[in-house]
Amino acid sequence: MRWAGILAICSAMTSGVGCGGAAPEGREPPSVNVNVAAPDMPNTDIFTANLRFVEGEPLISDIGPIAEGPGYENQPSFLPDGAGFLFTAQSASGKTDVFRHARGAEIATPVFQSPDRSEYSPRLSADGASITYIQENPDGDWTELHAMPVDGGEGKAAIDLAPLGYYAFVRNGAAVLAYLRSEPPTLHLVEIESGADELVATDAGRGLMPGTDGSSAYFTAGSPSEPLMLHHFDGASGAVSPMFALPSGSEFYVAFDSPGARTGFFSGDGSTLVYRTDTDDDAWRAVVDLAGIGVRTISRLAVNGDLTRILMVVERAE
Repeated sequence: MRWAGILAICSAMTSGVGCGGAAPEGREPPSVNVNVAAPDMPNTDIFTANLRFVEGEPLISDIGPIAEGPGYENQPSFLPDGAGFLFTAQSASGKTDVFRHARGAEIATPVFQSPDRSEYSPRLSADGASITYIQENPDGDWTELHAMPVDGGEGKAAIDLAPLGYYAFVRNGAAVLAYLRSEPPTLHLVEIESGADELVATDAGRGLMPGTDGSSAYFTAGSPSEPLMLHHFDGASGAVSPMFALPSGSEFYVAFDSPGARTGFFSGDGSTLVYRTDTDDDAWRAVVDLAGIGVRTISRLAVNGDLTRILMVVERAE
């Protein structure tokens, strides 16, 4: 496996000690949909590219791999500096760990490693004080949202709701939208202080991400046999508004403040990166097709704050 430039945040965690993740005492893990990691994790890589906008339309250049290998490199999330990012990668143990790609670094170094359990979906908290992530217990039957101080210390459960798969902090960090691995999957709004839990949506999809204002969020919902519908969650009012469908077969997207005071969205349509805005009369349109460089599908995406870089999780054509 090769990564370009990883920088450790918490070397004290490399033994896995203090990472947490076991089911709370007295609570039995539920019996349905509890494993975050599918047995057949896809063989994915992370590609990077330069991004710019000309007359409101995105242009992509200098496309190439930045995290690649024989296993799973996925779930990138940019850091505030716009150059570094967190991501998940499969280690030699077969479990997944959290890594940080930093500007100018060339050696792969984990944020922390826990050889008996996996971590997923890393993000930096809104205040920059913690790394948040989903962690499973050693048996893989209990998955919780954890937070770990960036300057070291023990990762601890952030909310009392499990088993979880994905999350997005809303209301400026005071609450979290959490994807519960139930049947069907459900989306919950959980207040951090009180622990109050409110059902937001059923048939929730895996595409869940915070809005750029720090208060709102976006999520997908719908039948797997139909294109998933993107929804907006308003952090102030709690209102949910349907927006538009993702490309057929796509589960993921990224939302960002695009030029012209609009919200822009990228998604993958097979091997093609597509773009649209939140205006009602807009539609998905092709930006670039990566089939010519051996890409079969584009899934998860990330865009940095100044709209100069994009990260794309890809599966290669065999």
